[in-house]
Amino acid sequence: MRRTVTPDHLPYQMAEGRKEKIVGQGFSIWRKSRVALVTAMAYLNQIA
Repeated sequence: MRRTVTPDHLPYQMAEGRKEKIVGQGFSIWRKSRVALVTAMAYLNQIA
């Protein structure tokens, strides 16, 4: 077992992880909305 985290680093690590999770969620939401936008555009182009 590797011990890369010392106890005094834990709060910092947790804060970093939370930040990354928030960024990841925002990115996935942005990507999904982009896909929805592209799909809607293609759909409208089919109708026209």
